[in-house]
Formats: sequence, C-alpha cells, structure tokens
Amino acid sequence: MSGLGSARAPLECYGNSFEFVNRYGLRIDRRPYDWDGYKHLVEPYQDDHPMQVHMAGAQTGKTGRQLAFLTRMMIKHWGALFGYFFPDLHLPGAYSNARFAPFILENEVLKPWLGKNMADGKGLDRTLARTFGSTTVFFLTIGGKTSTEGIPMKGCLFDEVRRMTYHQIQLAEERYSAQSDPIDFKVSTAKYPNSDIDLFFQRGDQRYFHTACGCGEGVVLSLTAPDCILDLRKADTRLMRRVKHAFHEAGRPFLNLVGEDQKKYADSLAAYWCPKCGEILPDPREGWWEPHAPDKWVHSYQHPQMLSPTYPASRVLQKIDRPTEPVSVEEIFNSVFGRAYLDPEKQPVQDEHLAACVDYNLHWPALMSERWRKRYVHNTALGMDAQAGYNCVVIKQMAPNGKHRTIHIEIAHDSTGGMDPWKRVARLMYLFDVRIAVIDCMPHWNEAHRFAMLFKGRVYLANYVDSEGGQMVSWKDTGKKPDQKGEETRFKWSVAIQRTKGLKWSLDRWVKRFNEVPSPTGLLQRLPVKEGKVMLTSGLRVGQWEQVPVCRDVYFPHQKAVAFSDKYEEDEEKKAEGKKKIVAEHVGLDPHFAHANLYADVALARIGRPRLGGER
Repeated sequence: MSGLGSARAPLECYGNSFEFVNRYGLRIDRRPYDWDGYKHLVEPYQDDHPMQVHMAGAQTGKTGRQLAFLTRMMIKHWGALFGYFFPDLHLPGAYSNARFAPFILENEVLKPWLGKNMADGKGLDRTLARTFGSTTVFFLTIGGKTSTEGIPMKGCLFDEVRRMTYHQIQLAEERYSAQSDPIDFKVSTAKYPNSDIDLFFQRGDQRYFHTACGCGEGVVLSLTAPDCILDLRKADTRLMRRVKHAFHEAGRPFLNLVGEDQKKYADSLAAYWCPKCGEILPDPREGWWEPHAPDKWVHSYQHPQMLSPTYPASRVLQKIDRPTEPVSVEEIFNSVFGRAYLDPEKQPVQDEHLAACVDYNLHWPALMSERWRKRYVHNTALGMDAQAGYNCVVIKQMAPNGKHRTIHIEIAHDSTGGMDPWKRVARLMYLFDVRIAVIDCMPHWNEAHRFAMLFKGRVYLANYVDSEGGQMVSWKDTGKKPDQKGEETRFKWSVAIQRTKGLKWSLDRWVKRFNEVPSPTGLLQRLPVKEGKVMLTSGLRVGQWEQVPVCRDVYFPHQKAVAFSDKYEEDEEKKAEGKKKIVAEHVGLDPHFAHANLYADVALARIGRPRLGGER
C-alpha cells in the first residue's frame, strides 16, 4: 500500500529539496540559503532518497537541511502524518516554536498553510502538533510510550540520535511499518563508534566529501584529521610563500581569515592540505561526494565542521591544540571531525578482562544431568532484564573462592513455539534452585508484579535511581518501621539501585577478575541472526534463526557495551558552575545482559556464601 498522503497538494514540491528551496526562494533565519558558502551541501539537498542518515559535526547546516526536507515531504505527501522525534522532553516544544514555526512563517508561500486544513480551513497549530494544510507533523519525545504507539505515520524524522537508544528508535519506526514507501530521516552529531548515529551511518552507503587535490581520489578531511591541518605557527618563509600563492591563485583571502578573525586566530595560523600529496587546499568545499559502500540502500552522509565556511583551519587548530587547557579528544572527533570516537579508558570491560574470567574446567549446568544439578547447584541468584516479547536472564552462584560464577544465560522467548517468556523464567527458578531473583520492573510492571507475587519473598522488583549519594542498593523489605508513612502502598519486595554506581561496580568485577564463567562457546541457544550478529529486536522478529553460543555472541558483547562519561549537571545552577556527574551510557547496542548481570550480582551479594555445593 502507498499509505498516507495521497491527496494532491496546492503547492508544488518540485524534484528535490534544492530545487524546492530555490524555486520558492526560501529563507532560513531571515537569510537566503547560502549556496556559495555551502556549495558542498548542494548534492545532499538534491538527494530525494526517502531513507537518509546525516552524521555531522556541530553547526554544519543540518537544521536547514532538516527543515527543507520535512517541509517538502509534507507537501509531497499531502494529508499524511509525520513524527519528528527528539531525545528529551523539552526539545520537541523548543524546536517546534523556535525553528519549525518561524521557518514556515518567514516564507510567504508557506505561511498561509500553517494551522490550516483543506476541508474546513481549521487545523492544528499547537506546539506539539502542527497542521500544514492537510498534513500533520507531531513533535514527540522518543522515550514516551504514547509517542511511539497507536499512530500510523508516513514517516519519521529523528533528531539528536546519539541520545536515543536503538530500542526506542525501533519502536518509533514501527509507526510506518504499514507503508510501502516510508520516509526515514536521521540526523545527529556523532558520538560512539558502531553506536547510535554511527551505527545507522555504517548501515548506509557512507558518503564522504572528497576535497579535490593532487591525488586522483581526493582527500577526505574528516578521515585524515588532524593530519590535514597544516600548522603554520613555525612555518619558514618558503612554506609561507607557497601557502600565500595557493590562496592568491584561488582568489580567496589568506587562510580564509577576514575581519576580526585575523586577530582572533593570529596565534593559530593554519591551512588545510592533503598530507599525502602535499597540496594546499584554499577551498575545502571544492570536491565531490563519494559513497564508500555504494551497494547499500540507505543514503548516509558524513559532515565535518571543516567543510563549513565559518571553520577555517586556524579555528580548528585553536580548538585541538591548547597547551594550557584540557582538550577533550572525544569532543574534537564528535563536534569538529564529525566522527564517532570512544576513549578506551571510559569503557571499562575489554576482551582481555572477559577472557581472564573464563575457567574451562567449569561446566554449564544446563548441559549436565538433573542429578548433577541437584548436587552442585544451590542458592543461586537470578537477574533478568525484561523486553518486548523476551526476557534476558543471567543466573549466578557464589563459588567457594568467593567469585560470582555465571552458571546460566538465556533469552527466554516463545518465538519458536516454546512457553511464554515469564513461564520459562519460572521454570528456570525451579531448575536452578534460585533463592533470590532481581528483575526489571519497567516497562512491564503488570507482568513483573504478577511474577513477584508468584514467588513472594524470592523475587524483587528492581528500579533504577539517579541519585549518587547514600547506598548503592536499597532493599525495601529491610530497615523499615511497620508504621512508616506510605509503607502500606509500597511493594515490599523491591530494590532500588543507583544506576551508574551499580553498573560501575558490576562491570568492575570483570576487570578485577572477581567473576568466573565456563567456556563461552559451550552453551548454545537458537536465536535470530542477521549479518553475523544476534538481533534482539522487539518480539525477536528480525533475522534468521540459528544456533549460537549465547555467552560469546550475546552475554560478553553486552558487558563491553557500557561506557562512563562526564556530563554537565541538568540543574541550571550546578550547570552554570560547570559541575559534572558521571553517567553510564550504552555503546553500540542496548546491553540488556549488562543490566541482567548487575541484577544477578546484587541478588548474589545478598545471598552470600552457599550453604551447600562445592567446587566443580
């Protein structure tokens, strides 16, 4: 089905966004689109592909591209519904009021249609739901349940993808699943490799801008940075003459510095050049876009700051070389080079840590006899992260040496005709003699509460808290007075865990070799696989089902997929003071088993040493 938006619009959308902007003479921020200064953006504007990803540095013109694309799609698919998703609660309203509405209102040809409907002349002109003629666009928060369910859409646009989880984006994309030709437009500043926007960029055809130079293939500034920055602060006379000659021949100001910039960057003189052939590049926007993975369907673009006319090489050098100030390499790569980057020191668990915790003399109890399990498997702890249609389960036992021993890993599901995921976890409670289980209570509260009532006193509902002070773990069934106010409305068997502190503690156990696990290839499970990776999507609907070693291919990768970064406080006063806090972030995937592992560690820490069983 072609889906929503089949009515004929009274406005012409033309062949692409570039033609659309020029034919109507559209303006942004009360100025015409600057094709002379941003000539490298002409081709992306001419791209009419319905599936696009734009991974960009900061302030690279991506807002203008978004607005032109969205407005043209609203006209092309007249009468359709679109969703524009943001990561935070305040951003949808801010973008709608400060960017979208002013863009429409300052362009006379578009202005009459805002808040109007073709049928009766009345439409929506609210902050979070705006009608443009017969078309409606909703400005939504990606994390809200009502934002991603119940509304069929022609397409979705995602802004600041780096602050969204893969699971959230998947749920939102379900809104256009009934469309045969859906629209999907993602844009964001880069962040972590193989994560968020970089993950979607890699899945596309990976279009980089090649600046023309003496090399036949040109030079990609973002991929050669910082080597493409020629530092002229100590340049000899011969080199300086060569640079001046190159800018004179190109008809451009020396180092592209004019006005106040000549004084501002006098101590950081630099030019762009090709580190391979040595050619000086007075105009980095003189070149072409080239896909590095041309066989892929999605069109994905990478936009570094170096291509912006407001970022001469001297400005970039001043950012990346500050002898007396701390420089964030991660921020330089993300905002300036427009590339994903992760400081290894912020990702605690590495392959060598996991390998050091493997003991090949241990057995996976699921592969042993029932008699063996009854003898050796007692007083275990279960951690579970509940997802849509499946549950990620980790079961641990305290080893005689005091280490936390992982004895079972499973993705409980019913996709292959098995039992309901919650019934399967109940079965695991019995098979592995689980004494205490800590399970995620959100977003599946009803199922989790019902399960906890079935195993009253053995199953605790886990809830993350953001506070950094006090205890890392607070058990609600201990230390409370019977007459404490509000206690009668609380669920007794629950546990509050400080998210960042808890994950740091749990993951550090791998680094310090306080964990142990049998052979990572010994336990197999049939799971959906795509392009060699296990796909834990909603309902496990994506991928070809295969037998895979669940520890090596799922459990271990999830332990590595958490990084710890410094973030400014959200409180305005603390933020103004420059105060930061450490937060745990996902890298590359939603690490369900890192959370399940934490829950199992918390449960096992409460159990302590086993009363039965021995070394095996």
